[in-house]
Amino acid sequence: MELTITYIIWTVVLMISGFWIFRIQVRGDYQKKGKLSFLSSLLEFAFFLFHANMMYVFIPVSWGRLPPLSDHPLWHTVSLVCIITGLVILTFSMIPLGFKRLMGLKSNRLKTNGLYRYSRNPQLIGYSLLLSVYVISYLSPYSMGWIILFGINIHWMVISEEEYLMKLYGDEYAEYCRKVPRYLDSKTFRNIFK
Repeated sequence: MELTITYIIWTVVLMISGFWIFRIQVRGDYQKKGKLSFLSSLLEFAFFLFHANMMYVFIPVSWGRLPPLSDHPLWHTVSLVCIITGLVILTFSMIPLGFKRLMGLKSNRLKTNGLYRYSRNPQLIGYSLLLSVYVISYLSPYSMGWIILFGINIHWMVISEEEYLMKLYGDEYAEYCRKVPRYLDSKTFRNIFK
């Protein structure tokens, strides 16, 4: 019962703060300043830090220690594949963006090459793969809710960013959106494995 109450409190706090951070604070910065303020960048970072630490509410490991992967050979292997794939996607999607873009600062060019040919948000796909390892290893309603909570909040973040990018790049961004999915779709996999 105590676990459920703690989990519900974390969920409510993260839902309210996520909406406020991504749909009000970040969106307001993009609309008024054309970039993220230091405060918005800090709030985004804090949100993801708190969300990642929420797993310690439902995973039986003391805070600060990485939880072990599943003992089941199949799930252990799947988890390792997700970790490696997630890290590769994160590396090859974030480093080419550069610091300015990662921090929501103005850029004179739309990034459409590399992994951005397959998804408009490959960094989120990579991070989601890393988070999915804990869902696979500790499958429960809590872990499922945790990943869904992440999905809802990143969607709010992406919508705020897309509104800004549409304003900044106009028709070029609209055309990019027509060609490349926001996250993934079946066409993405066909294009990757051509």
